[in-house]
This record gives sequence, structure tokens and C-alpha cells, in this order.
Amino acid sequence: MGSEPNRIESTGDLMDLVAGYWSARAILTAHELNLFTVLGDDALSAEDLAARLECPPRSMGLLANALVGLGLLKKTDDRFANGPFAASHLVRGRGDDLTGYLGHHSMLWTRWSGLTATVRAGRGEPFGGEMPPEVTRAFIMAMHASSSHWGNRLVDNLDLTGITRILDVGGGSGDYAYAILRRVPEATAVIFDLPTVTPIAQECAALAGVADRVETRAGSYWDDELGEGFDLAIVSNILHSSGPEGCVTILGKACRALIPGGRAVIHDFVLGEDGTTPPWAALFSLNMLNAGNDGRSYTRDELQDFAARAGFVGSEYRQCSADTGIVVAVKG
Repeated sequence: MGSEPNRIESTGDLMDLVAGYWSARAILTAHELNLFTVLGDDALSAEDLAARLECPPRSMGLLANALVGLGLLKKTDDRFANGPFAASHLVRGRGDDLTGYLGHHSMLWTRWSGLTATVRAGRGEPFGGEMPPEVTRAFIMAMHASSSHWGNRLVDNLDLTGITRILDVGGGSGDYAYAILRRVPEATAVIFDLPTVTPIAQECAALAGVADRVETRAGSYWDDELGEGFDLAIVSNILHSSGPEGCVTILGKACRALIPGGRAVIHDFVLGEDGTTPPWAALFSLNMLNAGNDGRSYTRDELQDFAARAGFVGSEYRQCSADTGIVVAVKG
């Protein structure tokens, strides 16, 4: 991720970019084989690791060597073990577990492999019907890995004075709300999301140590109102999956849920005015095209315009990272 375009000045630069999928595919294959979790705290030969994963020793040895080169495994006396990062983050259920993020990208792999057809067709094939539970869980846990990482950075850019009742719209795991709760002990939060998601949010609230101050509310932000009496509404990484009119609809419901003077925090990947930077935000627009919806990354001016059309009387923009920013919009 970064705010500037990639500089392509040599054949080597191009080759590094184009072959980047080699590293990604090796890591995702290791995840799909459950390699990091099976290794755990052990140090195993390629033969022993292959036996545990039911793979031929030669292919397992080649994959493990590549993962050593990528910095995820370490190799001593022809035995492989998890490196520090993999041991802390890629073993299921351990520490700051990022395996949900890897699982999500495993699912995205097929769609990105079909990007040529998507661009020719004008959009990807929409997801049909209700997602299977395992797909929903992988997606929400991917969001948990991401939002638990970025939650504190978001909160660092907020004035938390007077915050007592928080609404997290389409909150998924709810980690942005939990980051605020950890800093404002008297506050409570409602995580609003689909019925298949709210039980996962409750699990994540328990992991965050704030379950006693969190309520989940099942519903659809397209079909249902969001409640009332909140002084802060979080709309994080939601608008990029909707077209402009959908963004206004969602923000309008958030506005109605707030008390006068309440604020909405609109957090997302934010494009520069020409739509080309930061590179991650521009690529994320392609991800939305692949997903078959009308969304994309938006500029700060577009986000502020959506807020004004939704009924907010004023807003300001704050940059959170090279790729993300927030619009803080105030209800009159």
C-alpha cells in the first residue's frame, strides 16, 4: 500500500510487479493446506511435514523452502519451523490471528483470475443467494484482522468527547467500535449487521474484552432503520460496495439514527481527485468491479457530497493513513 503510483523504470520493476502473484499464491497455498497451524511450535523435516499434510515430500519441500525465502518459515538442519510472524499470526486461534484474512484472499483469488472477462463484461458476476456460513465467517474474520489492526489509528483521529452511545453500521466484527470502547469506559455500542454476522461480532467483542458493553442488532441497512438515540455512528468500509445513490441511502439512515449534534464517521479507502492514487484504493475499485456491485473507492469530495445529500449539515476530512481517510459529518 502507498500513496504514490508505482514507478516502473526498468524491466526488473515490471517483472517484480507481474510476478508478485507467485509469492501470494505460495502463502495462500500454505494456508489452504493448514501448513502454519500443523507446524505450530514444531520443527519438522519436509518428509514429516508432508506426512502430516498428506502431500508428496518433494512438493512439500519446495513449498517450505519458498516460504523460508519469503520470511514466514525458518530452516535449521533441514527442519522447518514457523518464523516469529507466522507463529504469532498464521497459526489458527493464536494471538492476533490473521488466518481469516488469508482465507478471504483465497476466495478472492478465483475472481481476480477472471478480471479480463470482468472488464470485458463491464462487471463481475454478483454473489448469488446467501453466502454459506463458512464463507461469511472467513469474510468477517478477514475484516476482524484488518479492523483490529486499523482501529486504533482511526480512533487517534477522532474527538471522543461526549461519546456515550455508538452505532456501528454494517459493523461486521465490530472492532472499530471496540477500539473506542477501550478508550471511553462509560460508552456502549450497538453492532448492526446481518443475522449471520451478529454472532461473530459477539465472539469478537468477547475477545476484545468489551462484551458487557456491546449489543448486537440483526438487520439489513437496505431494508431496516438503524435505531435512534446514538451520538456517534461508524460507517467504516461500507460505502465502497455501493453506488452513489446507495451511499446516500446508507448515510441517510445513519443520520436519522443520531441525536442532534451527533456525528457520523465515514471511513474508507479514499482516492485522490484524479482517481489514480493511492494505488491500493484504485485497485480496490477493481475488487468491487469483480464483486459485481456498483461500488468503488471514492474521493474525499464525493464522500462529503454524499454526507450533505444525506442530511448532514457539515463535515471535515482527516487523512488516517496513506490509503485511508475519514469524513466526520455532523447532524444539525
